[in-house]
Amino acid sequence: MKTQASLSDLIRQTVEAVRQEEEQGLESLYLPEGLDGALPLPERSGLERPEGPGQSVLPGQPAGAGQPAGAGQPAGTGRAAQPAQSGQSGQSVQSAQSAQSAQSAQSAQSAQVSSLEALYAKYHRCTACALGFKRKHFVFGSGNEHADVMFVGEAPGAQEDEQGQPFVGQAGKLLTRILNAIDFTRDEVYITNILKCRPPNNRDPMPEEIDACDAILKEQIRLVRPRLICALGRVAAQALLKQNSSIRALRGRFHDYHGIKLLVTYHPSGLLRNAAYKRPTWEDVQLLRKEYDRIVQSDAQATPGTEVS
Repeated sequence: MKTQASLSDLIRQTVEAVRQEEEQGLESLYLPEGLDGALPLPERSGLERPEGPGQSVLPGQPAGAGQPAGAGQPAGTGRAAQPAQSGQSGQSVQSAQSAQSAQSAQSAQSAQVSSLEALYAKYHRCTACALGFKRKHFVFGSGNEHADVMFVGEAPGAQEDEQGQPFVGQAGKLLTRILNAIDFTRDEVYITNILKCRPPNNRDPMPEEIDACDAILKEQIRLVRPRLICALGRVAAQALLKQNSSIRALRGRFHDYHGIKLLVTYHPSGLLRNAAYKRPTWEDVQLLRKEYDRIVQSDAQATPGTEVS
């Protein structure tokens, strides 16, 4: 019985390892004939997952808060449905729609907060999805509020949920070392996640949870105004870029995120599971640093008298 149980556990771990490799876009290193060399696998219980944000509505919050511009407006606000005078119906409808769009944009702008502190206050009691009822802490983000570089992970892990800060577990410690290796400190960058609440057992975020957090992340990006974004892991990359491509297909180059350059690399927890991710991750973060230095140099050249350290 003990031998059977061990074999069953071996098969389970191998299948899980293969699944993780395929999700990351790499050919699996855990082939059947390589089981003896691949095991024992790292203990998953000690690993941290990425982190992320959420669109949410607080109890007692005004109706429509956190919704897209124009959501929740009374029908007929722009009077677009009223009949127009003969020969002018098309122009009247177009004018009414333009007026409605302007009102919607003005309403959305007035609802925007002006600081990360205010954004946290607005959403930290969020229960827009089921995760809001189970968390210990709402894990918002940390770092420089005016950082040029923002790192976006997947979701809080157990230690993040306990402490209320992103990337403080084993994956977070590795992220800190990666930052130091390219001459950044955590105080110089801003770090957040796609979700702000920990999924049970560190499972992958569900689409509805990502959608519920989307408004918060967009507001964080608007307020921080980073010049560069680094998406850590498959979930963060796919959520930001709105596509289902693998890490292998996305990494190694910059993408456009609403006018901001976005780089994709592996999540630090992936490096803890598989050393094969270390070299491509190192290449990615070096590319990030090189682009950051180029931006700094360009800014200095555009501002006479500014010295580049």
